[in-house]
Amino acid sequence: MKHGPIALIDENMPVVVIATKKGNYHKVVSNIMEIKARGGKIIAVVSEGDQEIEQLADHIIEIPNCDELIAPILANIPLQLLSYHIANKKGCDIDQPRNLSKIRYSRVGLWVDKPYPYKWVVKFSLSIITTNLWESNYSEYQEYLFNRICKYKECFLTPIGYRKISQIFNQEGLKTPRGSTFKNNHVHSIYKKGKIREERINREDVVIITNPIIEIF
Repeated sequence: MKHGPIALIDENMPVVVIATKKGNYHKVVSNIMEIKARGGKIIAVVSEGDQEIEQLADHIIEIPNCDELIAPILANIPLQLLSYHIANKKGCDIDQPRNLSKIRYSRVGLWVDKPYPYKWVVKFSLSIITTNLWESNYSEYQEYLFNRICKYKECFLTPIGYRKISQIFNQEGLKTPRGSTFKNNHVHSIYKKGKIREERINREDVVIITNPIIEIF
């Protein structure tokens, strides 16, 4: 029985491969060619400027050329973002914070060729901070209600109050997103939350990646 990416080929599901120019690079290239021969689709994380895999893979994600010990950390960043956006597109229940700060730690054991066992432990720490991971899953109906309320509150010479707007909606037979009869607090909530949503979506994204800290024990 085969194991690894060759055994998991699905014509509807691309295979994600880390193929940086370090370590077993040529073995990874061979695996990619075998997957392609079986009709698989490849998304490859490659070192910047890698033209060999660019000709083989269906999609590539480039990361900067770096030391072999750092490459897994850099490759993990686009894969984290890829998994986040795929989950979001599929409508999965994923974490959607307004601000996010993550610190990742990794340990690697290096055995030295000595007459006796000798082990080095290399510890990496890297901090990634972003302000724009929040995405709204507003339905078309929620968008419609928010736009109607904005029209009454902002496009009239004399803005209409929340209670009056709720009465208009009830007269038209509209319901809240939860299926209830409109009250003034429902209108107020939709308006305020919609404004917060617009501010979050339209604000400038700020991404800060700290330099990796490497400790050897």
